[in-house]
Amino acid sequence: MLKYRTNTTPLFPDFHLATLRRKPRSSQQKRLQEIKLLQSKRLEHLAGLLHGFLPDDALASPESGPGSRERIYTKANTFYGFLQQVWSADGSCQEAVHRIIEQAQDQGMKQIPSTSTSAYVQARKRLELEELRDLLYQGAGAMELNREKNSAGERPWIAVDGTGFSMPDTPANQAEWPQPTNQKKDLGFPVLKAVATFSLNSGAILDAEIGNLYDHEMSLLRRMYDGLSKGDILLGDRGFCGWQNMVELKELGVDSVMRLHAMRKIVSTKQAEKRLGPGDLLIKQRRPFWQAKTGIAKSEWNAFPDELMLRQVTFKVEAPGCRTQVVHLVTTLLDADEYPKEKLMEMYLRRWRIEVVFKDIKCSMGWELLRCKSPEMVRREFLMMLIGYNAIRFLQQNASIAEEVPLERISFKSALQVVRIWEKRFRNPTEPLGWLRETVLCQIAGVQVPERPNRAEPRARKRRFKKTRLMTEPRMKLRAKLLRNQAA
Repeated sequence: MLKYRTNTTPLFPDFHLATLRRKPRSSQQKRLQEIKLLQSKRLEHLAGLLHGFLPDDALASPESGPGSRERIYTKANTFYGFLQQVWSADGSCQEAVHRIIEQAQDQGMKQIPSTSTSAYVQARKRLELEELRDLLYQGAGAMELNREKNSAGERPWIAVDGTGFSMPDTPANQAEWPQPTNQKKDLGFPVLKAVATFSLNSGAILDAEIGNLYDHEMSLLRRMYDGLSKGDILLGDRGFCGWQNMVELKELGVDSVMRLHAMRKIVSTKQAEKRLGPGDLLIKQRRPFWQAKTGIAKSEWNAFPDELMLRQVTFKVEAPGCRTQVVHLVTTLLDADEYPKEKLMEMYLRRWRIEVVFKDIKCSMGWELLRCKSPEMVRREFLMMLIGYNAIRFLQQNASIAEEVPLERISFKSALQVVRIWEKRFRNPTEPLGWLRETVLCQIAGVQVPERPNRAEPRARKRRFKKTRLMTEPRMKLRAKLLRNQAA
C-alpha cells in the first residue's frame, strides 16, 4: 500500500506533502451520490407538468464529450432552472440559484450548491443557441399536432408582426443593437427589433428573428421562410405588404393576406380585371422597377414574373363610439367561393391576437426589458422567453381541449399564476401525475376572460408616478458633481 511521506521538501521546508493528498474516496463517492440524487429528482419534474411539450430525450446529457461530466447544473437542470426564471415575477439569476438550493435541501443533500450565481451563469452559456431554437420548434410542433387532431383539415393561418425590446446599456449590447438616434449618448438603451410568426389556431409562436432598429421587418421575415410550410396562409399588416414578399411566398406555396400599404394605389372597379362582388376585385400588379434597396441583384429581380394576379378586398370596421375605418386587403387567395370576403375580414381582424401575444410576454411575464448584458446571452434569453410563453400556451391548449372551453377565452396571466403555484406539487408527488395534470388543466380553464365585444378603454394611467429627477447627463459626470459637493 502506498503511504504518503511525512517529511518536508528541501526547497519548501514548511510545505507538508500530506497536504497534496486527495480527498478520501468515500467522501468523493458521497458527493457523486448526492449529485446523482439531485439529478434523479431534479428540476426536470417540470417535464411531468409539461408532458408532451418536448421529446423525452430532448435534454439528455451526452455520454461523452462536453456536458457529460457529473455536475449539478446539467443541461436539463439548467434548462428548467432557466425556464422557471422566465416564468418568475423577479426573473433574476439569484432567485434561480436559490430555487436550485431549495431543491437540493428538499432532496436531503448535505452539501448544497453555493449561493453564488457564477456556476449557474456559466451553465446557461453552455446551452447552445441551435439547441434552444430546436426546442422552440419542437414545442410549437407539439401544439400544432394538437391543433391538427382537433381541426377539420383547415389550412394553418399564421400571423406575423414585429415589436421591440430594451436591454441593459453595455458597450457590447450597444454595438449589436444601437439605441434610437433621438436619445443622447450614454443616456439611452439598446433596442432590439423582433419579428415573430404566430399560429392563430394553436396559439404557438412558431418562429422569430431579431435585428437592430435599422433592419426592416420584411428582411427579418425573409429569414424565416424556411419555417413556413406549403399550404400556410400568412396574415400581415401594412409593413409586410410588398410585391417581392408576396411573389416569394407564392413560390413557396404560401398564400398571403396583407393590408394594402399606404403608399400603394387603390385599384378602382374600372381598372380591375374582374369584379367578384361588392368591394371584391381581381386585379393585376405589375412588377415594380428594380431598386438597389430591394437587396437582390437586378438579374434576380428580372427573373420574377412580369405581373402578379391578386385580389383586392375592401370592408368597413364599425365599432360604437369609434370612427369607421375602411380597410383594404390584398391577397393571393383568388377563389372567392372558398375564401369569401367575410372570411378574409374575420381572419384579418383575428390577426390582432399577435398584439395580445406581445402584451402577454411584456406585461404578464414581465419581459419588456431584457436583463442580460452580452449579445450572446440576450439571444439565449430571447429564445427562452419564447419557449416559456409557448409552454404556458401549451397548457392552455390542453385545458381548452380537456374542458371544452374556447382557447381565446382562457386567461394567460391566470394560467401563469397556476403554473407558478402548482409546479412544486410535481416534485415529490403523492398523487398520480395524471390526476395532478388534470387538476392543473381544470384550474387553468376555470378563469376565463369575459366576452366584451366592441370594448374601448383609454390607454392612460390614473396612478401618478413618483417624482424622480431624470438623468440628463452621463452617470459618471453626475457622480463627479456629487463628490465635489460632498468635498465642499
